[in-house]
Amino acid sequence: MSPYELTKRENDMKEKKARILLVDDDPGNILILSHILEKKHSIVTADNGVACLDIVHSENPPDLIILDIMMPDMDGYEVCSTLQAGRQTRNIPVIFITGLDSIESQSKGLALGAVDYLVKPFNSAIVLARTKTHLKIKRQRDLLLQRQQELNLVNQKNEMILNTAAEGIYGVDQDDKITFMNPAALKMIGLREDEVLGKHSCEIMHNCKEDGEKNPDRKCTLKQKMIHGPGKQNDDFLFWRKDGTSFSVEYVAAPAMQNGEIMGVVVVFKDITERKQMEGELLRIDKLHAFEVLAGGIAHDFNNILAVTLGFLELTKMNVQPGEKIEKYIDDAFSSTIQARDLAAKFLTISQCYLKKQEKAHIAKTIDQVLESIQVSDNIIFKINIPDQTRPLRASQPHIEQLLKNIFVNGLEAMPGGGTIQVTVCNCPDGSKEHSSLVNSPHLKISVHDQGKGIPTENHQKIFDPYFSTKPKSSKRGVGLGLTVCQAIVKSHHGHIEIQSASGQGTTVLIYLPVDENSMVLA
Repeated sequence: MSPYELTKRENDMKEKKARILLVDDDPGNILILSHILEKKHSIVTADNGVACLDIVHSENPPDLIILDIMMPDMDGYEVCSTLQAGRQTRNIPVIFITGLDSIESQSKGLALGAVDYLVKPFNSAIVLARTKTHLKIKRQRDLLLQRQQELNLVNQKNEMILNTAAEGIYGVDQDDKITFMNPAALKMIGLREDEVLGKHSCEIMHNCKEDGEKNPDRKCTLKQKMIHGPGKQNDDFLFWRKDGTSFSVEYVAAPAMQNGEIMGVVVVFKDITERKQMEGELLRIDKLHAFEVLAGGIAHDFNNILAVTLGFLELTKMNVQPGEKIEKYIDDAFSSTIQARDLAAKFLTISQCYLKKQEKAHIAKTIDQVLESIQVSDNIIFKINIPDQTRPLRASQPHIEQLLKNIFVNGLEAMPGGGTIQVTVCNCPDGSKEHSSLVNSPHLKISVHDQGKGIPTENHQKIFDPYFSTKPKSSKRGVGLGLTVCQAIVKSHHGHIEIQSASGQGTTVLIYLPVDENSMVLA
């Protein structure tokens, strides 16, 4: 409330005549006091203690009571004690009337809660002065109580907002120490309120880089808010949990001002990890689409050139005598051109996935054909687990073969020392709860697990990117298009593919492909 509002309320109270209750069993005293006070105040009277209490508990209680001590049945002391015991009446000021100007009687009344004394016979100036003083004190106390009630209501509303807000909200003082933190923020960082209050915010939850290394204080974003003032939104920031993990946040930090000075900072933030992941996925999809368009155009023309080149190499080789030195050069050129043709074929696969006719594809038969087409060393074991009641896919047979071949070859290359590749197929007749796009969509789940060295977590976001590979750059096979081709094939079949892997724990490729819903034939 502003000073203007406080002054206005006080003036409104002044304009309204104060209601004064005169209590005395002597009509003469009532008459004299009424004559003194009635010009400026509204007067109500009672001649005994019981009547006094009835008026006090009415719908229109008095603002002040002038109360005689010596009354029959219930004296002034007892009335005052009763008023002090009531929550609604204890704040009504009581001025005692006494004919005994003794320290003992005055002390007793003041100890019971009276605010002042009037001694008979009455002095008009003293009566008016003391009445005015205690009514003013009463008005000020009422204003303060009303202000306190309003503040309590505001605090309750603010507390309700803080406690129910989905966003994290916390404040820091001028020393960057946390002054409050709402339940949502505490939940996000995994701490209790007693673990954060009074602690330096930089040490608790932020001001660290992605690798956990602490930034210098001069780079602390909140410290900058303390220095420069204006609030700012930031959507590229990390907060840290108690367990040492981090999450991406979007936050607004604004200075808390008082009398033109910055007293601290209030921060509102939310976890945007899921949004960041979705943005990353959309970016990868856009990159793949652009790559598909580019790859299709280049591969078509490139394939025509390679066909001519291979033809001329064949003719040249036919005219070379066996054993001639040039024969080796022709063989190397021929081999390199074949590799270039295979690469062009991958480009075409990526760009033409949606153009192939989809028919029934039996997964067991397809896996057998793929295994026959690849070279498997003696130290590699394929374990295949396919249920008897497996429905056929609705798919492009050549593309599914290419998909599985790429994944199998990746598994073989991940285990140069040998190992086991486990292939498991299972029916999902009611769809998958793991992926929203597959809910209520019957499909097969194909799992391919190898025992290789695995893929570091930091590379998971790049797995399907064109030309990303964890294989040595010198490897002729590691060109980085295999999984890009796989993703394009799965996407063209309205399925889903994901990689689960960690360093030293092998790799599992999960493929979800729709089945032919019009067929119950076993695969």
